[in-house]
Amino acid sequence: MKEIHAAQAAEQRARLAELRDTVARIRGDKQAAAAEVRAGCQLARKALPGRLRAYREAEKARLRRELAEARQAARNRCQAAKVRIQATAGSAIEAARLALAEERKTQRIIREAERKITRRARTATSASERRAESDDEVRRNIPDELVPIFDRVRKTIAGGPRRTRTEAFLEWAEENTGVVTDMRAELAEAAFARELAKHHREERERHQATRRARPTRAELAAVPF
Repeated sequence: MKEIHAAQAAEQRARLAELRDTVARIRGDKQAAAAEVRAGCQLARKALPGRLRAYREAEKARLRRELAEARQAARNRCQAAKVRIQATAGSAIEAARLALAEERKTQRIIREAERKITRRARTATSASERRAESDDEVRRNIPDELVPIFDRVRKTIAGGPRRTRTEAFLEWAEENTGVVTDMRAELAEAAFARELAKHHREERERHQATRRARPTRAELAAVPF
């Protein structure tokens, strides 16, 4: 048990030392920290077009499936209508006329479905969708170290006709490296304070558990030897 407690304490001390070094590094060299922020933003922006292309291709594939399903549904409906016409029409000419009308109706339905799905494909990355890019999508697209920063300012980050929310945030971070650096330092200090408090609390609990484990004088006196 002592070995386990010692290992846990050593792990916590290492974590505290790491956090202390992080705070000191950010506070001590803001210029280097700002350069690090810019570099991270630039890398993320370079990777973003690939992510968007993958998203668009996935959307196009989904829309193609929807179009194929819509066409097949229209064809099935048309075929069923022709069977009914042949069964109920008074003559072969009347059946052919009604079947032709049903075929034209089916073609109109298919063309309308194609137009709707084509419009949806063209607007898959429209201004409204860019503005509506979710917080989780932005978090996935940016470096991990910038996620806590985004969580602080996310309500002020909006996309536009020519950029996503991810792009808007990365541009903001590049233009405000000093603010980002200060926020990172504050977050690191807060994490250090939490870890330190946790370390002290667990040390007290271990100390109290050790004291409880020691036999009292009465218990020692009762031992028959």
